[in-house]
Amino acid sequence: MEGLDMSIDFKDLPVSIDWNADLPANISVPKLDLHSLILDFAAVSFLDISALKGLKTMLKELIRIEVDVYIVACDRKY
Repeated sequence: MEGLDMSIDFKDLPVSIDWNADLPANISVPKLDLHSLILDFAAVSFLDISALKGLKTMLKELIRIEVDVYIVACDRKY
């Protein structure tokens, strides 16, 4: 679990996402104004280190684009 609180450096990744960029002409996706995301962890009994790293990356990106994230129904033991 060490290193989960360290920042992730995306500079070396070949892809950079610009959420405000226009899509190519042949792709049409409706714009969605997303302000909140609720993650229901009621059925989650275990998260391995890979899942935690993926969740952390996703949360950082959602926070960066100002989406409120709520994690609900976590087991109190953890």
